[in-house]
Amino acid sequence: MVAVFGSSFVYWSAVKLFGKAMLQMFILNTILATMSEPELKNIKEGLLLSALPISRRTKGVLFDMFVSNPSLEQPIPFDSICASTLILHAEDDPAPSIVGARALSRRIHGGRLVKFERCGHLILGHETEIKGIIREFVSER
Repeated sequence: MVAVFGSSFVYWSAVKLFGKAMLQMFILNTILATMSEPELKNIKEGLLLSALPISRRTKGVLFDMFVSNPSLEQPIPFDSICASTLILHAEDDPAPSIVGARALSRRIHGGRLVKFERCGHLILGHETEIKGIIREFVSER
């Protein structure tokens, strides 16, 4: 991970050579198979290549991979969160599962879960809807 996420050139090369495979972390194969080349290119550029220069993000990326994300499995006192919390999650997100989002929404006082179907980790195609949901959630506070 350090080799890929520690070098902007290596990361760029990986995206160019294996971008579609990298997108499988975020989008189910059944959805990827239906996407056109221009759609795939937009997502690769908008998501994967927008991280460049990745070398400036290496510490954060590695922290997310090996510290903060695995800690979601630890006994974190989510029940003690008092702030209203909006959780957006796709039913078909390959990782993390919707089960975790449901559990969080029950454990966090004032937690609100909004679920989306067939849109993967990136909740593709719901950008406008999400902006409205966030706007409404924030205005209610």
